[in-house]
Formats: sequence, structure tokens, C-alpha cells
Amino acid sequence: MRNWHRRRQWIYGGLVALITLDMALYAMWIRPPLKSGTTGAGQVILLQREVSELMREVTRLRTVREHLPELGPQIRQFSSERLLSSLTGFSEIAQDLEEAAGKTGVALRRIGYNVKQVKELPDLSRIEVSTSVEGTYGQLLLYVETLEQSPRLYIIEDVEVAGTARRQLRLEMQLSAYRNRGA
Repeated sequence: MRNWHRRRQWIYGGLVALITLDMALYAMWIRPPLKSGTTGAGQVILLQREVSELMREVTRLRTVREHLPELGPQIRQFSSERLLSSLTGFSEIAQDLEEAAGKTGVALRRIGYNVKQVKELPDLSRIEVSTSVEGTYGQLLLYVETLEQSPRLYIIEDVEVAGTARRQLRLEMQLSAYRNRGA
């Protein structure tokens, strides 16, 4: 009889442990956790903030739309001054890279081009330029600065630096330039 009483206590203890474990699992994984601000008042405050931010953005965009006609001449001037022409684009890039190399004393090793159309703006094409130059650290910094100050728009996409056998550095650059296809 005593043996049966012990078994019953073990069974009850096991059941209590299983029920406790089951409740813990339910509380942690099955029941969705309460999020902060999910109460009615908290949600209302968050939504009011979001609405006010969106209203500020709408106001800003309306202001831009009102001033858009005034920007037309500035956009045309930027396009004519900073974008490459469709007839001389590649030679302009080569000239800019060679002039920057000459001014800074780096050795221009290669220039490669890849043309892609800009889907959103049919009058523009993007020219991806890959180039390699060698020089000292100071010369390479000056080279990049010279390109950034060019009258044409060059966007530096990627830069890799490696050492050379002549105790100099090699700079591999990926640039983007834009060409006005209509001009």
C-alpha cells in the first residue's frame, strides 16, 4: 500500500510539472506577446504622429510642385553643363581622366566603358566607367579630388586599393557618368 501511495505522489508531481511546463510554453510561444502601444490610446497617439508626418511631407511636395516651372531653366543648365553630350561623351570622359592623371602625377593604366539606359528617364543613359591608376597615396587622393571637382558629374561607385611591385598603390575605380541622349 505504501508503494502505491509513493507512485501516486510521483504521478501527481509529474502532472503538476507537465501542466506548469505547458502553461509556460503557452505564455511564451503560442500566445502573441503584447506590444507596447497596442492599447487603444497608444495606437491613436502613434497614428496621429504618422498622420502629421505624412501631412508635412504632402505640404513639402506641394511646394516642390509649385516651384517646378521655375526649376526648368536650372535643370536644363545643369544638364548642359554637367552631363556628357551624346556625341562626345566617351572622349570627354577619357579627356577628364587623362587630365586628372596628368595634374596629379598618377599613371593611368586602363579605362573601360559600359552603357546602360536609365529606365525612369528615357533621355538619359548611364555610362559605367572602370579605370585603374597607380601612384602614391597622396597622388591618388589628389586624383580622386580632381575628378570630384570636374565640371562634369562623376559618381564614384566603388574603390579598391592594392599595392604594386614598385612600392606604389593601384586604385581601381568604378565611376558613373550620365549622358544626355537628346543633346
